[in-house]
Amino acid sequence: MISFSFSHEWQDHAAPIYAITPYKNNCFFTGGADKIVALWDVEKKENLPFHIKVDFGIYHLHFSENNNLLFISQSKGGVHVINTKEKKETAYLLGHKKGVYKTLVSAKHNVILCLGGDGLCSVWDLKTYKHVKTIPISSGKLRDAIIIDDHVWIGCGSGNLTQLNLINLTATKTLQIAKDAIYTILPHPKNSNILLCAGKDALIYASNLMTGQTFTFPAHNFGIYKLLYIPNTNLIASCSRDKSIKIWDVTDYSFVQKLTFQNRIGHTNSINNMLLEPTTNTLVSVGDDKRIIAWKAT
Repeated sequence: MISFSFSHEWQDHAAPIYAITPYKNNCFFTGGADKIVALWDVEKKENLPFHIKVDFGIYHLHFSENNNLLFISQSKGGVHVINTKEKKETAYLLGHKKGVYKTLVSAKHNVILCLGGDGLCSVWDLKTYKHVKTIPISSGKLRDAIIIDDHVWIGCGSGNLTQLNLINLTATKTLQIAKDAIYTILPHPKNSNILLCAGKDALIYASNLMTGQTFTFPAHNFGIYKLLYIPNTNLIASCSRDKSIKIWDVTDYSFVQKLTFQNRIGHTNSINNMLLEPTTNTLVSVGDDKRIIAWKAT
């Protein structure tokens, strides 16, 4: 069984960090309330000379390696599309009156999906960047979604999961999972019929899409912002507003490890997001304390 321990940290952002996405060659982007996108190298422990300044706070980042596009979702309803190879903006997608919490790309279906705080999912053509359709999903915020085959599952502020067909762009199914907002969704790494989700109520839900049964267990003291799979293991990580990261074994949903502030090491405020850098086997977390922390797996 692997475990994680503190490796190093950066404190170069000037405000809370909400967004993180993998790039290339051990690198990743971060962004947040200071309106800056920065690039980091996990292995070299360096802040690289690639910065992007936007006009509003950044809620989400997504890098699409197939076409070298970085999608910057911001707090006023727009998404900047940046060509990282040419280092220029190729499009600006403005389809929401409130912030965009996630942007997904499906090359198979030639679409960009933007999830808004207004409960809408806006759909854009991946090649032309033209607006295709706006789909009302929920009365609450849409914070996370995942694409599985020809469908996307969207987590809603009302606590339900809505399935959207990517071929005809219509909602096909809704499952009521939680009593409060869903913030994060993760496919079960060992069972393709199960979706894991978590959110405001600090519980983790394991919902079987075939049977409709849901297993629930308490995981944190406050809202859970991200669930993350640890590749080549039976483990997932969860991070929370309670300033901690927890590791769980999904074979029986047992607790494995807790990463929290100790001996002046770790996050001192809400932990908002994470990623796993596979080549260095490093968990990277970001939070309200402006810290980027690398936790090494051993």
